[in-house]
Amino acid sequence: MSLLISLLDHYSSQHALSELNSPLDNKLDAGSRSAAVLIPVTNVGHAPEIILTRRAKHLTSHAGQISFPGGMWEPEDNGLSDTALRESWEEVGLVREEVDIVARFAARKSRFGVQVTPFLGIIPSTVELIPSVDETDKIISVPLTFFMEQEPRRIDYRERGGQKLTMPSWHFEDQEIWGLTAMIIDEMIEPLR
Repeated sequence: MSLLISLLDHYSSQHALSELNSPLDNKLDAGSRSAAVLIPVTNVGHAPEIILTRRAKHLTSHAGQISFPGGMWEPEDNGLSDTALRESWEEVGLVREEVDIVARFAARKSRFGVQVTPFLGIIPSTVELIPSVDETDKIISVPLTFFMEQEPRRIDYRERGGQKLTMPSWHFEDQEIWGLTAMIIDEMIEPLR
């Protein structure tokens, strides 16, 4: 069975599509500190890749860090999945019709107090992505098998809000993948190990 099919089988059985936009999404307001990210995975069955971005160095927040496309919820967004899709379009030119969202993960609180909700989306391997110079200076495709076969270079342990966190850090080529992005990847691949 291909890795992509295993991923889809697991998450389609665990997450009903009706749960992708939670009823809580409808209660978001202009003062909300909520964000969403898209975990884009290419649809190559034997060799799917996770698409990551490197945030532009001129940004005032998280400059130069590896992340998923995503950002803060805005009042005109129709739920958090819409936020993830809008931000993916703005950051890498990913057309929303090219994304098949298959799972929603539990929100995680960032170290800045923002509730970040990840969505797993399958995208064509042939899609052309172009980084937005305003937000992103590089697009990075990492084989999903890399995270499953490579041990993290280090694991940090933190406590936040009374919760103990395990934070892996991988190095792919010359990039460090760490923090919330690495935690989300680790959660996503755990059932496939």
